Amino acid sequence: MSINKLGVVSINWSEELGPSSTYKQQVCTYCVRTFMSKVRWYIVLLVSAMLVNPSCRRDSAPGLFEWTLSVPVELPLNPNAFEGKVITIRNIPTLIRAQLTGRGLGEEDIAKIELRRSSLVTQFRDQKLNFIREVSLDVYKTDMSVHVEMAYKDPVDFSVDDQIDFFTSLPDITPFFLEDQINLQLAYRVRDINPTIHARLILDLKAIAR
Repeated sequence: MSINKLGVVSINWSEELGPSSTYKQQVCTYCVRTFMSKVRWYIVLLVSAMLVNPSCRRDSAPGLFEWTLSVPVELPLNPNAFEGKVITIRNIPTLIRAQLTGRGLGEEDIAKIELRRSSLVTQFRDQKLNFIREVSLDVYKTDMSVHVEMAYKDPVDFSVDDQIDFFTSLPDITPFFLEDQINLQLAYRVRDINPTIHARLILDLKAIAR
């Protein structure tokens, strides 16, 4: 038996020690221990690289502050199944000035504003949202000249109760939420008829430091 510099065991069973069972067992034990030792080191190196690399960490960007907007919205009576609806909610205060002033900050301190979470929630728990098949939420400038999709859910699971949690879309929403007011447009398609629903759009926002 010989061991090279890489720790690989080379076994010649015709050597003078002979292939006795005890000798084989000792060699195999050494092989297993060497292999496991290398595996442990590879795992340690991999974990260390993940901890050091910011791209492997969630929420690595430094946040200045977070705040929540709660926007009332009424989903009108819809006697026709499979019909789409578009609801525009105008002149919604973003509350960004109060957030900045209260912390002694200015717009120049913000690199980006992110939508952390968003949802549509009924005001009354006995009202269900499972009549909605798909839904999207767009943010507009107050003059309706520019807009982007900020969140969506497609499809909406039929088992949904009184709350729909959206997926966050990718476009940058920073220019909109640095304004004093915004417009929101909720568009949805239904799978069933529905009564009038009183609900709220909940937007959890985060300002990222420059």
